Amino acid sequence: GSSYEEEEEELGGTCGTNVKWTYKGGVLTISGDGAMNDFYNYWGEAPWHEYVKDITSIEIEEGITHIGDRAFCGCNNNAFTSITLPSTLISIGLFAFGSCRNLSEVTCKALTPPSIGSGAFDGTGDSKRLYVYNPTIYVDSEWENYFTIKQIGATNESSYTVDVKCNPEHGTVSGGGT
Repeated sequence: GSSYEEEEEELGGTCGTNVKWTYKGGVLTISGDGAMNDFYNYWGEAPWHEYVKDITSIEIEEGITHIGDRAFCGCNNNAFTSITLPSTLISIGLFAFGSCRNLSEVTCKALTPPSIGSGAFDGTGDSKRLYVYNPTIYVDSEWENYFTIKQIGATNESSYTVDVKCNPEHGTVSGGGT
């Protein structure tokens, strides 16, 4: 008597040379090393396309360097409101999160801001927030066009300010972020 039949089946396959995907219970996981494939049409090319309305969470694991063009386009389930991007990420493809209409909170662990393809966040949630370890670098990047940038670990109310005091006589610099 196997209980397997009662469990939701795990689906999956490859979506890059060394990248695989699995989908189970609303959670789409992308894992492996390197770049995801790019997808060339909005509706139907990504292998998880038939589940886009049911995806409640997307987990992109460390090791992934590129999120494919149109990869998660149309993932507009009400529960899909936030995502964490890995520190290994270098680029986000065209329209990658297009029409993810409830996505409004992104945490990006990459210290260098990944490049953003055209339309990557088109049609996403209003008043989007981006949480990063080093806001000062992201504020000078294209991410500033899409997001209010905040420090990881900061409360929602506080924005990031740096107070630096220079003492030329002693050659010292002191200060810190709040």
